[in-house]
Amino acid sequence: MQLVESSSCVVFPYIEASQSGLIPICIKLNKYLIISDVDGLKEQTIGYANQSIFPSGNAEALAKLLETGVRKDWKFEDPSKSSDVTLKSEYEFARELHEFVSMPH
Repeated sequence: MQLVESSSCVVFPYIEASQSGLIPICIKLNKYLIISDVDGLKEQTIGYANQSIFPSGNAEALAKLLETGVRKDWKFEDPSKSSDVTLKSEYEFARELHEFVSMPH
């Protein structure tokens, strides 16, 4: 739970799934979600505004969404509060993204 609470966003890059028990927790904590468009995931987020959906298996689309988040400095408005919430610094996330992209696949 602490990992989700301290996350900037939670990414679900599934190729196939029936559902994820983590999605409802993320929604309750108002986390930004990046999810693939597989059946079982996207249905759990219907009506949830803090999300982006990308085509399953499309690493380029996922990278573009992550890059957009970095440019926005991971600031998202929490509907239950009146001020923006900074979720993670641009530099820390950019470093982690670079390390991930540099990993052999």
